[in-house]
Amino acid sequence: MYNYKETLMYFIFVLIEVCAGVTEFPCQFPCQWRNKTFRLFEARHEDAWTFSADGKTSLLGDSEGRQNFSCYQITERFLILRLKDRDSSFKCFPIFYDPAIPLEIKSGGWNNLYSPNKTGAFTDLCPVCQGKDGFTLWTADPGPPSTPLPLSLDCNRPSSCTPPGVVCNMSDTIPKTCAPTTEPTTTHSHCGKKKQLHPVI
Repeated sequence: MYNYKETLMYFIFVLIEVCAGVTEFPCQFPCQWRNKTFRLFEARHEDAWTFSADGKTSLLGDSEGRQNFSCYQITERFLILRLKDRDSSFKCFPIFYDPAIPLEIKSGGWNNLYSPNKTGAFTDLCPVCQGKDGFTLWTADPGPPSTPLPLSLDCNRPSSCTPPGVVCNMSDTIPKTCAPTTEPTTTHSHCGKKKQLHPVI
């Protein structure tokens, strides 16, 4: 006898998986970044990005000053950082990272935002990750990068958003080669719901 209930549940499960963008909140940086310092692969810049052993915090900046950022949220391939000393300040940008090349991180242009009294995950990434142009190549190896330059990135906009910017695939993620030490809250975005730009609350 044909089991309609099981078939229906299967299609609902597939629909949820296909239509949802997975969110890790709170998040942790990939294990291969921890205890490492990555520097911009450009002679005219002194910016460095140093990741702590706990996988939650990092120092970002140049020789004139580095700021402490925590891993706030990862949705698809988008990383949201929170400035520790100013809890209302955030950065969002896409990350292109291949665990097979652990000493290189490619990031898209940063979007800086201010969201006072923010405590939960960002559910609408469209005003948060606005698809900035530009890219950055970070390397922990002083030698030449394996990624050919000039660098181009496939996309710079979350899958639930519309242009301007190039929309990413909802199946794209920042690879994680280790399990987080704490259980993150995993949420899903609404399928097919195109977001409109509006002020961050």
